[in-house]
Amino acid sequence: MKKIAFLVPIILLCAMNTMAQPVEVSGKVINGSGLTIRAMTWKDQVTYLKETLASETIGPDGSFKLSFETEQTRYIWLDIAFQQAELFVQPDKNYEVEITLLNQAIATSYYDRFGLPMIIIRDDPDKLNLYIQDFNQLYNDFLLSYTGNVGLRSSSALFETFSKAVRLRFQNAANPYFNHYVDYKMAGMQLFLRLKSRDNIGMEYLTGKPVLHENVEYMDFFHLFFEKYFLAGGKYFNYNKTYDLINGKAPLEEMLDTLKADPVLQDRETRELLLLLGLKELNSTSGFNKKHIEFLIKELSMKAVAMENRTIADNLLLRLNRLQPGSPAPELSATGVLDGKIYNLEDFKGHHLYLVFFESGNLASQAELNMIDEISEEFNHKVKFVAVAVDKDLQNLRQFTENTKLPWLILHYGGNLQMLEDYDASTFPHFILIDDKSRVLRSPAPSPSENIRRIFESL
Repeated sequence: MKKIAFLVPIILLCAMNTMAQPVEVSGKVINGSGLTIRAMTWKDQVTYLKETLASETIGPDGSFKLSFETEQTRYIWLDIAFQQAELFVQPDKNYEVEITLLNQAIATSYYDRFGLPMIIIRDDPDKLNLYIQDFNQLYNDFLLSYTGNVGLRSSSALFETFSKAVRLRFQNAANPYFNHYVDYKMAGMQLFLRLKSRDNIGMEYLTGKPVLHENVEYMDFFHLFFEKYFLAGGKYFNYNKTYDLINGKAPLEEMLDTLKADPVLQDRETRELLLLLGLKELNSTSGFNKKHIEFLIKELSMKAVAMENRTIADNLLLRLNRLQPGSPAPELSATGVLDGKIYNLEDFKGHHLYLVFFESGNLASQAELNMIDEISEEFNHKVKFVAVAVDKDLQNLRQFTENTKLPWLILHYGGNLQMLEDYDASTFPHFILIDDKSRVLRSPAPSPSENIRRIFESL
């Protein structure tokens, strides 16, 4: 009995260490008054589904305070109108930042957006963000100087000099997340510079090592190391072997056992993660049995030895099925620009809905919206034409709506960023076709210039 009594506090302490603990991020957003700020992260770094941890409206003086919980150190970003400032947070820590909002239209392509300038006013006691910023600057400086020096010295000598400088600079850094972050970014550099064989790098950094699902540099290295593993002509796997296994309906255990031919893949948890990564890619590659791919993912969601891999499998099933033909359309809630009425998806039930997300100042949006004139009268008895604007300037949008007199019901998204993400509306114009029972028919749907008439004729 004494032994049991002694063990109880230890068990409780271990449980407490794995429980979610509060995090607070506060500060000021210059030029951000009245906008929504969100603390966001990835649900995992295979599916890259987004998760909103907390959100609030920025105050008149630009101040904000976000509170949420986490069980472990995480990469997050602070999102304002799809512009982002990156941060790393630890459980039970408080952070203070100052962000300068850039004057970018929400319709600006993700690929053209810049990260928001951010100053760390208060970091955690480990100085995690300051250390990562410092290391990233050193890393970038090295890459810039590398191109100028590679002809004078060998890659190996240059890398060793840089590696020693990094070890000296951060010799007192004790945070495990930061040390792993450095290790795997350096591993990626060795792979890029081909300083060692692929097998040697993999066995040094992956074989027998814990799988660090939450560490962004570990996962970036994992993606780089196993890029197109199941499709390229590699030493241990190739397209033909993958084709035979997937289309031959090989069971999960056979798939995992086959991967053991690679000396890097002796740990089951690593093989599971690689298989999930591969199944995601194979599902979007023609020629492979989609039903068996989904079956294998379902098997991993129930049988993976790592709970993190089970979660990834669940998220992957969600990702593969969202916005697929026949799936329920996400909720729609937007306000009429001229009548001020709130419209929901239910308002269009009984008709097919041709939905577009657009920005009125975007020339591509204007051209596509105008083209619907040619067919709207022909099909408006069975199709509703609805355009949801993401404009910042409501007065300009109202003028656009009144002046153009387009055959669309024009609504405004009202700052509802979650709705845009639910519809995968990240570039504009973005078209979706929904059937008369509020189910997704095509996403993305062809635009008017891509002969949407052909689909309308078949309804």
